[in-house]
Amino acid sequence: MRRTHRLGSGRVKSLADGMALSGQNSRLEALMDYYAGLDPAQFEEEAGKLDDLPWSERIMVGYLLFARWGEEDPEAAKSYLETTEALSQESKDRIKRWGSGGGRGRGR
Repeated sequence: MRRTHRLGSGRVKSLADGMALSGQNSRLEALMDYYAGLDPAQFEEEAGKLDDLPWSERIMVGYLLFARWGEEDPEAAKSYLETTEALSQESKDRIKRWGSGGGRGRGR
């Protein structure tokens, strides 16, 4: 059963905690907050966790993570996207545009 609120500290402490929340908006908000608090050195490890998610959730969480990573270190985020096979090329291109502020992931 998914939780309907965040952990007692007010922030989720992991991707798994965020995904355990009920309601897509709650999950999105919690994960944006979680990724905002990460050290940039942790982004690659978090990206590796995307493989464990169902496809639709992988895309949603991937957009959040790579947008945040792109704000902190766009070259490292792009480099990771170029080497990963976890996402389709179309998804990689959208994430790159979104992370750099162009297109906002709408396929432009």
